[in-house]
Amino acid sequence: MRKFAILSFVLLMFSAPAFAAGCEGESHDGDHKAGCAMAEGKTCPMKGKKVVESSDVEMTGKVVCMHCDLHKEESCRKVFQSEKDQATFDICPMSDMKSVEAAGEKALVVVTAKLVKTDDGAMAIEIKSAKSAS
Repeated sequence: MRKFAILSFVLLMFSAPAFAAGCEGESHDGDHKAGCAMAEGKTCPMKGKKVVESSDVEMTGKVVCMHCDLHKEESCRKVFQSEKDQATFDICPMSDMKSVEAAGEKALVVVTAKLVKTDDGAMAIEIKSAKSAS
């Protein structure tokens, strides 16, 4: 059992950097403005895209499911939905989801984040911190 725990820890340590690297390793625009390390594969909307804009923002909204809450996709996928204009943003895996969860499930939160836009109009948000909006 002890060997299994050690092996699991070692595997986790080696696989975590690969997940964190995500799309960051891709050449977005040469100067790494993205600040958004998206997950590998088809769940990575930023992979292989050129970042044209990136900015630090403070936004109020909720984390919602594209399938369960918005009924726009066939499978579950969490996104951040802005309270102001109901726009949805993919959430970067490097986001501080613990601070969002601490505010409560589907609670209105104020996030401090980096907003990233690609040349095809795709948007993603890397949440750096969140607090309850009430």
